[in-house]
Order: sequence, then C-alpha cells, then structure tokens
Amino acid sequence: MLKFAKFIGANTDFSTAQAFLFPRVPLENMEKEVFGLVISGSGEDIFVYVRQKILNYDAEVAAPFERITEKLHELGTSLKAEFSTIENLKFTLFCVKDSTFYGYQFGNNYVEIYRDAKASPVFSDSTLQEKVISGFIKSGDRILILSAKEGESNWGSEVVDQVLKLPFGEVDDAEALFAQDELKRERVEDFSGVRNIDPVAFVLIENLGEKGAVTEASDTTTVLPKPRINFKVRLPSFNVWIYLHRISRRLVSLIRRTHLQVVFGNKKVILIIGALIFISIIAGLGYLFFQSRHQTENVRLNNLITSVETNLNEASGLKDSDPKMAAEKISQAKARLVEAEGLSKESSKVAELKVKVEEKEAEVLKIYKNIELELFMSLDLIKQTFKTEKMSFSTGRLLLLDTNDKSLVAISTELKTPNIIAGPQQLGDARIASINGSNAFVYSLDKGILHLDIDTKKTSVVSQKDEGWGEIKDLFGFSGNVYGLDSGKNMIWKYAPTESGYSQKQEYLRSEANLGLAKRMVIDYSVWVLTSEPDILKFTGGGSDFYAMSGLNDPLTQIDGLFVPEELDAVFILDKSTNRILVTKKNGEYLAQYINPEFFKVSDFFVDEEIKKIYLLIENKIYTTALK
Repeated sequence: MLKFAKFIGANTDFSTAQAFLFPRVPLENMEKEVFGLVISGSGEDIFVYVRQKILNYDAEVAAPFERITEKLHELGTSLKAEFSTIENLKFTLFCVKDSTFYGYQFGNNYVEIYRDAKASPVFSDSTLQEKVISGFIKSGDRILILSAKEGESNWGSEVVDQVLKLPFGEVDDAEALFAQDELKRERVEDFSGVRNIDPVAFVLIENLGEKGAVTEASDTTTVLPKPRINFKVRLPSFNVWIYLHRISRRLVSLIRRTHLQVVFGNKKVILIIGALIFISIIAGLGYLFFQSRHQTENVRLNNLITSVETNLNEASGLKDSDPKMAAEKISQAKARLVEAEGLSKESSKVAELKVKVEEKEAEVLKIYKNIELELFMSLDLIKQTFKTEKMSFSTGRLLLLDTNDKSLVAISTELKTPNIIAGPQQLGDARIASINGSNAFVYSLDKGILHLDIDTKKTSVVSQKDEGWGEIKDLFGFSGNVYGLDSGKNMIWKYAPTESGYSQKQEYLRSEANLGLAKRMVIDYSVWVLTSEPDILKFTGGGSDFYAMSGLNDPLTQIDGLFVPEELDAVFILDKSTNRILVTKKNGEYLAQYINPEFFKVSDFFVDEEIKKIYLLIENKIYTTALK
C-alpha cells in the first residue's frame, strides 16, 4: 500500500513553494494513478497566483491519455507555458501507478529515493532535465520530492533528516505547515522588524507493503515542533513609518527649542505641539489605510483576472469533449469579469480580458457573428406588387402566398424560377399556404382548405369551410396529410388522403393542450407549436412531448420564428430582439447561434438541410447564408 504526505509552509507574497496531489486526497489501494507536483518560484502575489492556477488544473490532469510518459511531457510543457512569467520557476511532476514512479524534473528540486537506509538521487545528473524517468517502488521505499532552496545551495542534511524522521503513521493525507529554525533567515528592514522564511514544500511517498502496517517510530525519532506561521508585511513604496519617525524627531526638536516657554507655562505651545502630533499620526494612519485598501483591491483584481483566464483555458479544453461543462466555464468567466469591471472599469487588463472572453465564448459556444447574407431573389421580380410575410419549403421548392392580391407562387431553389400556381379566382380569400412535395395547401376564409397540384395546377377541396373550426392560425402539409392549427378550439385538425380526396377532420391531439396563444406550427415527425408567451410546445403521436432549451449563454425572452428540419437533429429559433437564430438539438440542448444585425428585419426563414443553407425573408427579399 502506498502512503502519501504533502506539506507546504513559510510562503510569502513574493516567494512560494507548494505541493499538490491529484486527486487531492489519494485513496488507499486505489486503482487509478496519482499525479503530483512540487513547484516553486517568485514574483508579485506569487502564492495566490500559483495556487489558483494549479487548483484549477484538475481537468487537464484528468484528461484521457495513453502513456504516462507522454502525459507528463504534456503537463510539463503546459506548466512552463502557464508560468513563463514567474522568476526562478522550478517544479517536479510525478505519477505513481501500480508501485511504479514516473518523474519529470524542471530545475533542481531535491528528489531522492531511500532504500535499505541508503539515499540515491532519482535525477542523477543534469542530462535528465525535462526527461521522464521511471522506477519501481519496493516495500519500505520512501521517495522525497522537496522544493529547492532559494539561492544556489540546496537544503542541508539536517533539514532532510527532519523530513524523513516524521512519525509517518500519524500523518494525515492533508496539508500541514513545516517551518523549522533551519529554514529561517532574517532580513533587517528599516522600521519593519519583519522575519522572513524560505518557502518549502514537499511530497513524501512510502510503500508500506501489502499489509499496510505502519512501523512505530523509535525513541530516537525527532518529532517536529508545532508549526509557527510567519507573515511578511509588504510596505508601500512611500514608507509611512519612516515618515512618522521623521515627524516625531522634528517635534521632539521643537519641544526642546521651546523648553523654556513650557517651563513658564505656555499652554498654547503645548496644545499646538499636541495637535501637530495627533494630525501627523492620523494622516499617516489614513494614508496607510487607503494604501492597504488599494493594495487589497489590486490583489483581488489580479486574482479575478487569473480566475477568468483559468476558466477560459478550461473551456477550450472541454469544448469538444464536454460542451455543457465548457459552457459553464464560460459563464463563470463572465461572472468574474463583471466583478473585475466593478473593481476597475478603466483597467486596460480588464478591457483586454473582456475581448478575450467574448472571443472565447464565440469559439466555445459556436456563436457565428456578422454572418454574410447573399441575395437569393427580390420578390418584385415575380410581379412588381408581389409581397409576402411567410415562406413554406419542401424538397427544393419554395411556396409564397401574397395575401393582398391572392396569388400563389412556387419557386425552384436550384433554378430560381418562379411559377404562378393560382390566383384569386381559385383561392378566394386565401390567408395561409403550405407545401409538401408537389402538393400545395391553402387555407381560405371563404373556400376552406384547398389542395393544389403544383405540376398540373389542378385545384381540389380538402375541406369546405367548417363551422366546427375556431380560429385557424397555421396550416402544414406533411407526408401527404394536412394539419390545421386551431387556437380557438385548442386543437390540431388532421386530414388524411383517401381515394376520393381527403378524410373528414380528425383530432390529432390525444391530451389536453393550451393552444390559445399558438401562432405557428412546424412538423418533422413530431408537431411543434410556437406560442406568443413565448413557448415551444411539442407533440408526438398526438401526446405531449418534452422540449426545454438548455445551455443558452443569454436567456431567450422572445421567439419570432421556428423551423424544424425532418432529418437534421436541430431546432432553429429566431429571436429578433437579439438579432440571432439559435440552434438546439431536438431535446433542447444548445448547439450554436447565428448573429447578424439585419436579423431584426426577418419576417420568416427556413433551412435546406441538403445544401446546408438558411433562407431568410427580409423586406420582400430572400437572402441565404451558409449552415455551419
């Protein structure tokens, strides 16, 4: 059984050494591998910076891999790039699996294996730098990965002995502080009186054997004293303490010069001196307070910026393998960006980060902005006065109805040739048209529901005007049948073809539905109804079916159009208020979105899945854009 102990301690704002295990607390007899890292370096606010970066490293470590050696090389390259701005960067990456140790060294960390009371360096010479080594951990072996000491020399044997003589059986798999006298060194700074400590971190691994018994420590075992935590105070560039010191000396000098006056009881001088001392102290403390507050805000801002960058990197790594989690990382980045903007709206870093977030959001969430629109046809080419607000599409044919002059036109999307099918004499007071293959269906207020053969232009009646109808909002032809959306009767009527024409109306719905606000209907194999609430209702086999959108970066408050292709697992939703067309799967899971500033003018749209194009009706002209 392998035992892991992890220690960190004596870190400051300018110098750090930290140790990490992945997973955070390795389980006994675990089947999966354990990765670890001991890292050190120096720089501004270095402890928080490194810690936040590495604590968000789990996803990268957990990403699938084939060979441990390749994984360590990949992680090592990533760490060097991630911390390229850190001074004195040193780290050791390792992995333990099935009692085999794999190591990757960058720098001069202390890495040794202790076997049969003998110590041997794991990385024997500099030629092993940035190369993966491996070896078997026998029962009783210990491997120590200890961060390098600041400066040219490394830790002495006294410190290493202290580590190795820890009462290992009593050490929990958790973090602890390690700060011995040998690790301390003083730096004298004017008026600060601060004691500094060299940062230290290490991971200790021991193979306890199959029984997992822990050997009791001998009487000569040296037990480390309780840790002492030392803080380093970072003074502002203008040293307030020096300022107060100088003012105090001048005031003392002034008192000496006015000694005789004081003797004779000049209370006025005493009051003035006291007031000057009080004002000086208050001014100094006030300056220190505001400096401290400003520094705290800067630290918080830098931490937020680091967190946002971490979220963006995680989103990039997850966008293909786990789109939902990638979208969640983008949401987290946006939330932290808002907080950062609240701290510093004028920061150039925040402004640059905002651009990065927008770009990464577009990449991860497949947001296609400012897509190009290509003119397909201007409808005044059909007839100067021809106008329509709706389109119906099926198998390479487009059907348009002008409800003003009551003319019905079919257009081949391949040839762009308009074909006038019928006029007011055949159609009467026509309001809605739908196409299915070579069949056109028209709802007319006075003639009922009509069928027209597009090739022969022959007209027949599906149903005369029916007193049983309420308010027909939409008509849709599918698989030879024709369906009528009746918001007045809360029903979808179905008419099936027969030898002599079409059947009597049939109730498609087999369960209760609220269609009072219904305004559009689309059919693929299920029936999709768009309401003005806004909402999308789905029915399959006459029964209510589930559809709920998820994973949207911005909530949907308006739905102006809907199209559902037969074969493509996609639902296209027009939101004119945000100039976008959203795309989800048929279970509601987010896929992509298309954005163009002209989309607020779109009257209707459809998708030709075979040639991968979106057709849009804008101000009596039809445009196309590529489906990505």
